[in-house]
Amino acid sequence: MKGLLIALFLLAFILPPVGAAGLPPGFGEEEESEEDQAPERADVNYQQLQLNALLKQVDDQEVLYLPLDEDREFLTLQRQGLSANPKGRLLLLPADGQHPDNPLGLASLRRQLPDYGWSTLALALPNYKPLGPPPRTLPPGPLLTRMDNNPEPAEDEGSEEENPASAFGGAFGEEEEEEEAPPPERADPAERLAEHRVQILERVEAALAHPFADPSRQVLVLQGESLFWILPWLEEGNWPARAPLVLLNLQVPEGADLQTAIRVLQELGRQPLLDIYSSEQPAQARAAEERRRAYLRAGNDLAVQLPVRQETGVAARGMNTWLVQRVEGWLRSLN
Repeated sequence: MKGLLIALFLLAFILPPVGAAGLPPGFGEEEESEEDQAPERADVNYQQLQLNALLKQVDDQEVLYLPLDEDREFLTLQRQGLSANPKGRLLLLPADGQHPDNPLGLASLRRQLPDYGWSTLALALPNYKPLGPPPRTLPPGPLLTRMDNNPEPAEDEGSEEENPASAFGGAFGEEEEEEEAPPPERADPAERLAEHRVQILERVEAALAHPFADPSRQVLVLQGESLFWILPWLEEGNWPARAPLVLLNLQVPEGADLQTAIRVLQELGRQPLLDIYSSEQPAQARAAEERRRAYLRAGNDLAVQLPVRQETGVAARGMNTWLVQRVEGWLRSLN
């Protein structure tokens, strides 16, 4: 018995102190703050992912990077006209958020017009509206807070004196509500539009300066919001008076004004212009009617408007064929 007591006495000095062993993992240790545990959302360049997917689907010989300066370049897709007597070149600008091989109209023109002797160059443009999920407005943190595994039974409602916890605003087990971070300030739409136009125009000018085909006859194809990116450039007379313009499903971006575009189109005078719009969308149909009146006021008998329906599946392939035939036939009629 005496020996057993001596052994227990010695073990008391040899064993680790209470709390270092025999307790649940992490008990007694300082817990990490919620901010340390919260996973950070990675910044994803969705436009680059879009372009990477595009590059896997097109022929490497079509890919052309044009320089903007010593450190910057941008992607274009080019196809040479298949003719002993090339007819000219088309510069194609996709709608906002779309790549240069946009299947909604642009890809069919880019790929099939070279069969008729036209060279095509489609540009990748920076996005005006961001792709992917919207920016986070709350600070990073877990969606659920820790809850007591053994909640005590609720007490009867009483005055603040009877319930001391209420007097201290959550000091007794009541977790204070986390204040929401204020939403980020939105940039002025007019300023954003002006900055975006600078980025687009430097790409347009770099593409026009590139001798990818005979520049004696060139055509500008503007899809969606593209007209508004170069509107001041057109107004300053940078596009030749007799060079054709093709508008595909015109869209008005935030910060822009449709009436300004109509005024500029009217001031172009007798500019060869093919205006293709969606007849199923009331807003596009009304805007197309305003443009038609502007062409009449300008005496532009070279402006042609064509309504088109938006199709999907097999019908979309037939619509793309129709689009190519109409654009090629219209260009041929200008000779």
